[in-house]
Amino acid sequence: MTGELKTFVAQLLVVGGRAVRTSPPGALAEAAPRRANRAREGDTFFILITPAQGVHAPSAFFEDLARLAADTYYGSGGGVTGGLREALTAVNTRLVGAPAGETRQVSALALVLRGDELFAARCGQSFGVWCHGGEITTFPGNRRDPLSLNAPLLGADAYADVEFRRYTVAPGQVMLIANAGLLDAEDGALCAALSAGGVAAVLDRLKPLAAPEASAMVVEFVVPDTPDPDNLAPAARDGETSRPVTMQPLRRSRPRLADARPQTASRPRIPSAASPPTLPERPAVAPIPPADILSPAAVTPAGEPPVGGPFPDAQSEQAAAVIGAPATPGRLSGAAGQLQRLRLAPQDAALTVRRRVRDVLTVVLSGLLRITNFFARLLDVILPEPGEDGKQGIPTNVAIGMAILIPLTIVIIVLGLSLSEQGKSDFEVYLDTAQRAHQDAMTRSGGNCEDKSLRPAWEDVLRLINQAGEFRPDDLDVLRISADAQNYLDCYDKVERLNLTLLHEFPDGADLAGPIVHGGVDVYTLDRATGAVYHDTLNENGDGLTARGDIPIFQTGSAVGAFIVGDVFDIDWLPSGGTVHDNVLVAADRSGVLLSYSPTFFASAQQLVAEGRWVNPVAIAVFRSNLYVLDPGADQIWRYVPPAGERRYSSAPEEYFTGEQRPDLEGAVDFGITDTGEVFVLFESGVVQQYRGGEFQSFAFSQQPTGVLNHASNLFVDNDPASRHLYIVDREAQMIYETSWAGTFKRSIRPAQHADNFRDVSGIYADSVVRNNMYVVAGNRLYHMRRSE
Repeated sequence: MTGELKTFVAQLLVVGGRAVRTSPPGALAEAAPRRANRAREGDTFFILITPAQGVHAPSAFFEDLARLAADTYYGSGGGVTGGLREALTAVNTRLVGAPAGETRQVSALALVLRGDELFAARCGQSFGVWCHGGEITTFPGNRRDPLSLNAPLLGADAYADVEFRRYTVAPGQVMLIANAGLLDAEDGALCAALSAGGVAAVLDRLKPLAAPEASAMVVEFVVPDTPDPDNLAPAARDGETSRPVTMQPLRRSRPRLADARPQTASRPRIPSAASPPTLPERPAVAPIPPADILSPAAVTPAGEPPVGGPFPDAQSEQAAAVIGAPATPGRLSGAAGQLQRLRLAPQDAALTVRRRVRDVLTVVLSGLLRITNFFARLLDVILPEPGEDGKQGIPTNVAIGMAILIPLTIVIIVLGLSLSEQGKSDFEVYLDTAQRAHQDAMTRSGGNCEDKSLRPAWEDVLRLINQAGEFRPDDLDVLRISADAQNYLDCYDKVERLNLTLLHEFPDGADLAGPIVHGGVDVYTLDRATGAVYHDTLNENGDGLTARGDIPIFQTGSAVGAFIVGDVFDIDWLPSGGTVHDNVLVAADRSGVLLSYSPTFFASAQQLVAEGRWVNPVAIAVFRSNLYVLDPGADQIWRYVPPAGERRYSSAPEEYFTGEQRPDLEGAVDFGITDTGEVFVLFESGVVQQYRGGEFQSFAFSQQPTGVLNHASNLFVDNDPASRHLYIVDREAQMIYETSWAGTFKRSIRPAQHADNFRDVSGIYADSVVRNNMYVVAGNRLYHMRRSE
């Protein structure tokens, strides 16, 4: 860092198309209070919290959320990014924990100024804009792209999905943070407004650009001796010297400061992390010398895994600006594709417990040492002076106490020193070893992942840095090296990380199957733990719900007609066949009862001929009007054909496999049928067998990464003519694999957010390429993600 800056802040609130002389209730700018954590001394915190569409609440509600975020940040320790994450997580926890009927969702964008470094964190639809040198920079990188802009809202999920950036700022530069009310403003108009000179002039230029409802905050960075126009410096609590923030749009402008020119930064082929920022002691809102804003190629996020992975030259600028953007084979080889964010999974709970126990022990030992010193001083006071004969007149009980106290003090001191130094020394040893291994692997890799023999080297780097991370999980070097290692491993495994949106969280302990989506509107999910089938309704885009069905349409033990629902093991969609109505969801229980459901005609049931045939059915599938049941226990696929003129499956099933050469289906877990009649059977070992008309067809995977697809649990056959893919779910590896019908390996899919979002992943449905939606069930959650981003 080059020095200190001070800031001028003003807010804009537009209501009903008119700019009002009131600040947005969720806008706050505050310097570090007197009682702030030592790690936060000198930091300046800004936040803008705005309601999601359709959310209404009193102004005090948003003011309380902004205050909660500021208090949480200044009370936190560790890195700036970690503090920002804690602040937004606290807001999210407050929203999620609200009583039923009072839950609300909000967008938020928070900033922290430390020296000449500005850290940014966002959730929801809030966005930030810079204009420097006539060029505009936005956070997120493409505010016109709904996928980039629409991050999960705070209050929408149990955890806060936060996106980060870090910038270096210079005097004369202005940043705008706003809600969707300024989203439609043209880049040129925003750039002209931000270059108007002074926050008052900026606000005047922004008003005509705003929608009828808009909230915004403008932050200008200036040299320390710049006169304060109308008390615009950030507020400080506890009677400190900083002046309170003006919460109305300003009318009086001041002379425009000279424009700062962006620093020209070279664009490395492999973006690398910036050095961790130093934390000098300084007073709140102290001045700093000028500094230039980093060009996008040099921007590296703090507190999240920066990417040092092998991005192609054409994408280096964007890659460096995306927080922890994961590498994929296409990106490493130069193929086009949008970069996705890589989020490290939360550290293991056991490590957290160990660290907390160590902290507690350190505090206890410090207290014991203070007590020991107190008694030592007390003994000096109360012990008598030696007598004339030179003998010390110490009572026996005091002498015994001293005999115990002295060695105890020595033990406490030694143990305390050991505890205080152990974490540091172990961390340094592990980090040094990991850094050497990381540098060696980077050099040997040469910026690409073409040499598959280097995969073990990157596995070793990840193992070593994880050992260092046990002691300091938020250390920037740990995060950077971990991200590099994971990016290379993703590249070797052809992993593409996609953003997830939580649609429906089912009861704890749910074992989900499916999902099944019909017409891009209705989504059905089976909970095999309770035999319950749920029906949700999707919105027009298919990326959210307009109606959530928390009550099952039927479940084990419920009555459907004359039948009691048994142990339901699978569901599928039947366009037309042996059921009373067409276009219905069908579900089968282990006793052979076939259930059908449509939102129009509700549920019905019939008994299939299963006695003496079914042994261990595990899955059902539909081809045209016929129903198929995979039964590994009988080494058979049973085919049910509706008799001519009947609306039911009344006949005994046909055997799909006939003759003497029948397959051994032991270990088969799922199957699917293409619209041309090919049957794919998935085995737990990851093997896929293909049949047509009961005859074995040659099938083998090609271009399969080493060590991939050794376990499998579910299969989805994509019949969209534009894709023709197989999707194979590996519950153990928490991965979904995509191949062609011919077995050509395309990619592995993992979540861009927390890695454990795919824990117990158990099913996938790929909608049409045109709708670009996919749906995944994992644990007790139903997620949405884009087929391509």
